[in-house]
Amino acid sequence: SQVAVSTLTSLPSLLFVWDHRLDRNGQLAPLAPEAGFRLEASAAFAEPWLLGQDEFIKLSAAASKFFAIGRNLTLRGDLRYDQGIPLGGAALLPEVERFFAGGDTTVRGYEDDRLATEIVRVGVPPIAGLSQIRVIPSGGNIRTLASVDAQLRIYKILAGALFSDAGLITNQWASVTLDSIRPSVGTGLRLLTPFGILAVEYAVPLRPHLGDDPRGRLHFYFAARAQF
Repeated sequence: SQVAVSTLTSLPSLLFVWDHRLDRNGQLAPLAPEAGFRLEASAAFAEPWLLGQDEFIKLSAAASKFFAIGRNLTLRGDLRYDQGIPLGGAALLPEVERFFAGGDTTVRGYEDDRLATEIVRVGVPPIAGLSQIRVIPSGGNIRTLASVDAQLRIYKILAGALFSDAGLITNQWASVTLDSIRPSVGTGLRLLTPFGILAVEYAVPLRPHLGDDPRGRLHFYFAARAQF
C-alpha cells in the first residue's frame, strides 16, 4: 500500500456472445429476462513483445438460464468459469489481472474481493514481539461462480427474492479442497421499475473464514435499463 507498482498489459481478445433472453411472451428482452438463456465465451492473450510487460492467457465462459413459472415466479441459474494461464515461467497472474470474488455481483454475503484472502503479519513498533494481523484480498488464477435465484413478483413492481451463491478462487486445481468452496444464502426485495431494477438484499456466508462477518452483510444495487 506504500509502494506503487505499475503494470502495463497488452491483451488482444476474442469474445463470443449468444443472447437469447426472453420475456414471458417469447419476445427478446435482455434488459428484463424471464425466460431463455445467455451464453458467453472469451479468450485473450497478453503479449510482451509490443506493448505489454507480461505473457499469459485468459479464458472465460459463462451461462445464464431463465425459467418463467406461472405468472409471477422467475427462476434463474448462473454459472461462470475463468482461468488465467501464466506463461514465461511465471506462477501467478499479475496482481491487477487476477480473479477476485465477493460482493454484490459475485458471491453475496462476503466482502468485496475477499472470497480468497491472505494473512499478513506486521510488527507494531516500538513494542517488540507484538504483531498486527491484516487480512487482505489475494485473488487467484482460477475462479468459478454459481448462483441460483428465485424471484417472486409480490405486487406490481415489488418482488421478493431467495438466492444461493457459491464461489471458488484458487491458483491450481491440485490445491482445492471442500473448504475452498465458499457458499452463501440470502433474501431480498426488488423494485422492478421500467427504467431499472433497484434491490436491497441480505446474505449470510455459510463457510466464513478469518476476516468474514458470520452475520452476513447487506447488498444494494441498481441495474439501469436503456433502449436505443
